[in-house]
Amino acid sequence: MVVRSLDINKDPFRPQEKDEEILGDETPYLSAIGALMYRANNTRPDICFVVSLLAKFSSCPTRRHWKGAKHIFRYLQGTIDMDCCILMHPKCLNISHPPNVIVAKDGSENYNTIMAAVFASPNNSIAPYYIQIKQGIYEEYVQIDSWKTNIIFIGDGIDKTIITGNKSYGGGIGTYYTATVGKASADFCTFYRCQFDSFQDTVYAHRGKQFYRECTILGTNDFICGDAIAVFQDCLIEMRKPIKGQYIVITAQQRNDKTKPTGLVLQNCTLRLATPDAGDNVTMYLGRPWGNFSRTVIMNSYIDMLVNPRGWIEFEGMSRVQPYYLEYQNKGVGADIKRRVKWSSTTNDPRIVSNFTVRNFINGDKWIPSTVPHYLDLI
Repeated sequence: MVVRSLDINKDPFRPQEKDEEILGDETPYLSAIGALMYRANNTRPDICFVVSLLAKFSSCPTRRHWKGAKHIFRYLQGTIDMDCCILMHPKCLNISHPPNVIVAKDGSENYNTIMAAVFASPNNSIAPYYIQIKQGIYEEYVQIDSWKTNIIFIGDGIDKTIITGNKSYGGGIGTYYTATVGKASADFCTFYRCQFDSFQDTVYAHRGKQFYRECTILGTNDFICGDAIAVFQDCLIEMRKPIKGQYIVITAQQRNDKTKPTGLVLQNCTLRLATPDAGDNVTMYLGRPWGNFSRTVIMNSYIDMLVNPRGWIEFEGMSRVQPYYLEYQNKGVGADIKRRVKWSSTTNDPRIVSNFTVRNFINGDKWIPSTVPHYLDLI
């Protein structure tokens, strides 16, 4: 769950001395309740009644009602997964207070490793917990467990705060553990102005609703993959030169259940070569089906490199059942759809692709922080 920028110096659960209306801006707290109601209605119908009580009490901001809301919220805290929101750019939030802790590689601040700061963070936090990560190269594998909720990373900017590792499939480690983002496996994750730099499986959008805005993603093969419900908006996607004999595949969506609402959506992105020689004697494809019902949509994007006219390719050693690949009003030298494979689709109908907007595909109007720029519909 995303809790929007909340001043930690003000306790929204602390009642006033008298039974009177609470002064101040309760919008961040009420937004959190709205997101919680959405989550309950869609995944936890067994607690919908309790969540509705919380909303009812919170709509009457008196001492008595806020006290009731506090008890209900504490109960829900141990009942429903309240996943974390990860943001990694100093301008993505209007932070009116200092970070909770600061990580500095040289040991000059609270911690010198990111995981030390994560371990020390509160469990099941309702309020945002800000971890500022100062400029430096951090050689560590960062994992945020499900009980470490509402953690927000704030770096010093692209090419300044760098988290790096050295795991690879070739080294005997499975895809599940090798991706640069490790495993983004939570609902309501937001990444803003982050750079993900690797070769294969760079971003593993594994599970949950996820939003990537103005990110730079570099790779060679299947470097945007997984079975999340994810939208990549205004991102720069760059192809690196693969080893000799390999071809480039950008996406590998993993849906195996036709009834699941999962998929990868690239909206208003730019797809291009990372270096001028990256495409020399290399065949490039937009994606391949990692799952039987793989689903990927590329819309309003600029494909600035020569993609194989087929556009999409089968996954070696796997049967192709019924993938759903859709292209909508893309531009550039790689956007020619005349010779696409017959099992992909193209459309000029905005009614079809409107199903894959931020509003309709990931319900972003209910949870993406207002401090992260985004548009909800088609451009």
